[in-house]
Amino acid sequence: MCLRKQLVIFGMLCVLAPLWLWNSRTLGQSEKESDLQHHSEAAGQAMARRDYPAAEREYLAVVRLAPSMAEARSNLGLACYLQKKYDPATEQFKRALELNPSLYAPNYFLGRIRHAQRRFSDAVPLLERAVALQPRNCEIRRQLAASLVALKEFHRAIEHYQLCLREDPRHMETLYDLGVVYMNLARQAFDRVADLPESPFSSLIKADHYAGFADWDQAEHSQLRQAARIEYRRALEIAPDLPEIRVRLADLELEGRNWEAAGRLFKEELAKDPSSYLSYFGLARLSLEQMDLAGTIKYLNEAAGIRPEFFESPPNFSTSLPKEKLASARREIEDKVEACDFGRAFLLAAIAVELGDSSQENVARGALRKALDEIKSRLDSASPANPTEQVGLQLLRQKRYEAGASCLLPLAQKADADPTVQLVVAKALVSMKRYGEAAPVLELYASKHRDAPEVHYLRGVCYQKAAMDRLQAMIAIDPQSYRLHWFMGDAYFEKERYEEATKEYQAALDRVPGNSYLYLNLGNVCYRQMKYVEASEYYRRSLDSDAQNGQAHLMLGDSLLLQRNAEQAVPHLRTALQLDPSLLQTHEKLGKALAMLNQFEEAVRELELAADLDKDGSLHYQLGTYYRKLGREDRVAVAFAKSQELRERKLKAQRVQTIDHRPSKRDQ
Repeated sequence: MCLRKQLVIFGMLCVLAPLWLWNSRTLGQSEKESDLQHHSEAAGQAMARRDYPAAEREYLAVVRLAPSMAEARSNLGLACYLQKKYDPATEQFKRALELNPSLYAPNYFLGRIRHAQRRFSDAVPLLERAVALQPRNCEIRRQLAASLVALKEFHRAIEHYQLCLREDPRHMETLYDLGVVYMNLARQAFDRVADLPESPFSSLIKADHYAGFADWDQAEHSQLRQAARIEYRRALEIAPDLPEIRVRLADLELEGRNWEAAGRLFKEELAKDPSSYLSYFGLARLSLEQMDLAGTIKYLNEAAGIRPEFFESPPNFSTSLPKEKLASARREIEDKVEACDFGRAFLLAAIAVELGDSSQENVARGALRKALDEIKSRLDSASPANPTEQVGLQLLRQKRYEAGASCLLPLAQKADADPTVQLVVAKALVSMKRYGEAAPVLELYASKHRDAPEVHYLRGVCYQKAAMDRLQAMIAIDPQSYRLHWFMGDAYFEKERYEEATKEYQAALDRVPGNSYLYLNLGNVCYRQMKYVEASEYYRRSLDSDAQNGQAHLMLGDSLLLQRNAEQAVPHLRTALQLDPSLLQTHEKLGKALAMLNQFEEAVRELELAADLDKDGSLHYQLGTYYRKLGREDRVAVAFAKSQELRERKLKAQRVQTIDHRPSKRDQ
């Protein structure tokens, strides 16, 4: 329910609220009761015609006559709120809650006021009470979730967004909000990997990025694929036994029609992991490209015999073979291979798809399902009726993910579970693409292993996939939605595709002209490209639309600072802190600006407030320099020592990360 609809309902309630006095009027009433009746009715009528100043006057008269009537104070607060008179609205809502804490309206609207004031810790309990009073009202849940996101309580926020989507799976605003939360969590997880010492997962993040974007950008497809290939190889050089990386690299070679390299990598993976159904599936694709039909069917049967569930949602089995060869292959398969064979049925279905033969595809799919059910039945009958933890682990090692996870997931979801069990179950869930279930298990594991890069990589994968699922849902619902364009802009921005991000943000802005945050995002695109003059113009337009946008003040101040315009930067940076004291990075920017104006005393105070943000020693070096200018020699040495410590720590991390940075001979 949108805010406008809620306000209409509140107006109706305000009209109906005085009707409880009707019976006393008919029975004869005092002058005070008569006045109360008159003002209540007049207030309700004013609310109904949206004459909020008149409603305020009438409700004020009611409150004077009945100061202990909580509903009257709530309605007076609402009349003030609708005029954007937030201070008197706040006072009346607070008084109403003192008289009756279970009223919905003052809890909800005071929660909105506290959120707008960035007093998120105060907003949350108010909105939680409002949710308890109206648990199916998704507008309240979204507001509560927004406050939780501001407090970085992302997982609690996700729960509320998901409840909203149960009520309305097609609600674009909720899909967008949840997608953004998932994108933020993915970024945080990947950033955590980058902050840790070099590991193969740093290369995997880059490789996945390049490989994924190769599908988006055909113009740079080959370059992106080559970049992905290099990073996958680096990951293997660091950790040769890391599972499935050879498969990803082999898939790239297969796409590049490098048959020999692809085959070698698939077979290397099988030598290390004989139950790698993905390698068998890859070899089946390779065999088809080489018109080895017997090999194709053999490898498909091997893959299905390990994990038949992989084929329940048919994986991509496209080929570069011309239609003439495919038609010839189909005739040969139909003549020579037994009809009950799974590999035969799958291959015939795949060929029918390539030939556009829906009739033959349906026939083949029927045979495929029958063969698949027989394989599953055979595997299930061989599984213990009452599997133990050890049996569950054995099933996971055999790639029987569904059976193993079914056995172990309840155990892994417990906070005190064996972390080893949690990790293998989470990895199985990721392989099954059950990212929503994997993420909470990975969070439990991460709480005990904060410095394990693998868990943060997997967390990032889960949240990134969840964000993309929301994007796909939005595309299916309304491909022209401004929220979809906004989300696409965010996705392109994360992938550093700034031209595309600009187009998407502008498309969203065309649909909601004057949106402060879209101007802010356009400014951020320019800022990231060091186009500070253009960025400043967007930030100013953002502030023209909403002068209370603290982020826009911060970014405008920073852009002006980078243009060496400290005098203009300072007031914006101060305003940003006034609007949002949690923007700690603003203290560093403000400190630099004040130092440029030779106001070293104030500069030091600001930089000290930002000292915990220093990652490379530069901030402490500045502090040492300014302490010296101020004659505080006792602090100079301490600041420079801390600067050197942080600098050496950063350089050490960089040295580790640049080991073997040059492409190997195989990369060239």
